Amino acid sequence: ANIHRTCGGTHNRAGFFVDNKSVGDSLQRWGIGELNVIMSLHELSSFLRDERPDVILATLGAVLKVSDDSALRSLICDDGGRLREDGRTLLRTLTLLSAKEQHEGVAVEQGQTIMRLALSALVNFASEHSAAEWLGQNGFVDRCVRSLVEDEEENLANDELVSLRAGLISNATREMHLAERATGTGQSEAQQRVMVQRTQSLLKLLARNSRRSLDSVALFVGNVSRTSQVQDLLKEDCGRGFKLAVRLLDSDSRVRRLGGSAVLKNMAMSQSSHEFLLEQEFICMCVIPLIQLPLPDADEMEGTPLRIQKAISQAQVTEEIGCEPQEDVRLNLVEALLMLCTSEKGRRCIKQQRVYPILRNLDLVENNELIKQVINSIVARTELVEEI
Repeated sequence: ANIHRTCGGTHNRAGFFVDNKSVGDSLQRWGIGELNVIMSLHELSSFLRDERPDVILATLGAVLKVSDDSALRSLICDDGGRLREDGRTLLRTLTLLSAKEQHEGVAVEQGQTIMRLALSALVNFASEHSAAEWLGQNGFVDRCVRSLVEDEEENLANDELVSLRAGLISNATREMHLAERATGTGQSEAQQRVMVQRTQSLLKLLARNSRRSLDSVALFVGNVSRTSQVQDLLKEDCGRGFKLAVRLLDSDSRVRRLGGSAVLKNMAMSQSSHEFLLEQEFICMCVIPLIQLPLPDADEMEGTPLRIQKAISQAQVTEEIGCEPQEDVRLNLVEALLMLCTSEKGRRCIKQQRVYPILRNLDLVENNELIKQVINSIVARTELVEEI
């Protein structure tokens, strides 16, 4: 399908030139227009509200193509980045189509396809700040979180829909104020508690289920771990939630490890959490995935926590190095250590636990300049611990 940006009508409205045989044929079949038609956002929304499933499916094909292109996707916003009125209408229509109850009387397969295409478009649109904000303000992010939790509890989960909902909530909470809204900021204390508890439920779901469709839930958890509400939750019950999040680092999924490492970094951003983190062997959690060849000498590691020494000894025996292969995960881990350096106790613990040889050896082979800069900053801050 080729959908090109153009202008439609005398009002200079943003429109989309649909040059796609399957979409065009379906629209033409119902007498909506010629094979190649100009459609504004408002007109797309009108076709999506049609009673005929074929028309809805054909139009969703066009909308999905629009949402998948960053230049076209931005047309839902004005020049100032604010959501246009017809952009809001389109998002509202898509959220309705993504709900199961909207498709009563429609063949099950068609209804599922409509839901999947509508959610797919919303996942893409959520990459736009104004769209993500609208989805949060209108409760759609919370609705997706609730659906993920409830469908799993009732064994109703559909992997394709689960994956899309997980992708949407991760895309729609990437900024701090959006993450705060998703965890109940501005709501009543009771509602806030319910929304935060759902994060705990999603963590438990990730811990007991390795399905790939759930991977992006880890990114959502990483996003909302920036909020004080979720950080407090993770520290409850002797850090039970925090331990579940850390287990994501052991996953073979890059996405889950990225989410877990984001939790470590975000928790370390708050100095009030440093005492708790150090009690949880936080430095070991960050350093062990960074062990790299050449391995430090035994005398260099004297005084290092036994957990780190054991990891090094195991690597010497098996000749297998478990260094984290993904740059974005390694960056989160070293940034977590750097955040720990913002408190005096954090700096002293990093120095006392003698992790410098591991960071030094990583720096020798690391190709990412930003990671190397962070390592140098950690070394500089911990070496100057007496003066800071």
